[in-house]
Amino acid sequence: KKYSGYITVAPNTYYFYWFFESRRDPVNDPVTVFISGGPGCTTVGYTTAGLGTCHLKSDNETVVTELSWNNVSNLLLIDQPTGAGFSYGGTRLTSTDAGAPLFYNALQGFLKKYPQYQKNDMRFEGQSYGGHFAPSYANYVVQRNLNLPAGNVHINLCTLAISNGLTRTTYQWYDMRISPCTYVQNGPLLSPADCKTLRESIATCVTMNKKCEQTGTNADCVAALSYCNVHIRTPSQKARGNSNETIHNNGNVVEYYNRPEIQRALGVAPMKYVSCTSSILGDYGTTGDYVRDYAKYVANVLNHGVKVLNGLFTFPFPSWYGVHAWTEALDFNGQADYRAQPLLPWHLDGVEVGQFKSGGNLTFIRVYEAGHGTFQDQPQVAFSLFNTTLNCTNPPT
Repeated sequence: KKYSGYITVAPNTYYFYWFFESRRDPVNDPVTVFISGGPGCTTVGYTTAGLGTCHLKSDNETVVTELSWNNVSNLLLIDQPTGAGFSYGGTRLTSTDAGAPLFYNALQGFLKKYPQYQKNDMRFEGQSYGGHFAPSYANYVVQRNLNLPAGNVHINLCTLAISNGLTRTTYQWYDMRISPCTYVQNGPLLSPADCKTLRESIATCVTMNKKCEQTGTNADCVAALSYCNVHIRTPSQKARGNSNETIHNNGNVVEYYNRPEIQRALGVAPMKYVSCTSSILGDYGTTGDYVRDYAKYVANVLNHGVKVLNGLFTFPFPSWYGVHAWTEALDFNGQADYRAQPLLPWHLDGVEVGQFKSGGNLTFIRVYEAGHGTFQDQPQVAFSLFNTTLNCTNPPT
């Protein structure tokens, strides 16, 4: 079975959802909530882009996805924040944390509309800017569960997974400096002059980012974002244009969801569907949300028993060093156990496909030869990795 529609998350604000029952055991399998990035990029589009039940052929017709996540899990996709994908309304958001109550309301609305899933375990899976969203929203769920408002449903959140996530830029700016100047398969992706600019600017960028983390003011965070965007991020994005990082082309996905018969079938009033809404990115920029620290929420949910998997896929962006570094630095109850573990090779069907380390309910993993959309680039590896986090009784290994 599958369901789609709208949930009222605030006055005059409506989030679109699309739910797919597990093909295996919908009564007992967990509910995986996938959270895309941006900010302002659609989540629902992923139903036809690797992890969902089908994918698009070149003629825009659908084919069943053999390794769909709903083979083994119920799957819930929600377009958020307001204005992303098919969601709409009057609540304009300017930060990740401001969106947490609305996302929580969407989950509450879904579980009350479909009470048969209230007892199921729930997993959050955040990709890209979902490395901001998923930790913030998971932390909000944990806090609400501790002081559950009357009439609300306890959400059985057991796992937080982050893939190619932007979570703590103080560490991850270094990746944007290192990767384009050291990527060795075809040589550096930037000129020596651009690499010199990156090297000379990184210290100032990180210092300003740390000040944003310390004060939390919009002024300091916007200043850090502005400087780092010009001197670090823009040159790195220039390098991205010279690489084959993004193997998947989502043009036909946008065309597909703009078809009137598809929108009618989903219960959507006629509207223009886009993969990412640029105005939302601008709104979040007014608070410097991009450079704020969301790793602190990862630590908090770990301390409340939620298991965490932090995955990174390197071909060639982002470099894995920054994500590995903030994971190592994470101050949580299981830190000593986690840091004591070695980084080991990860094998799938006898082939080394990456590396991992696991301890204290936290797992870090990197996958070789995959871009930002690992679901398309390495579907077998991505599905195997997804399976490692389904058991909420044991930590992912």
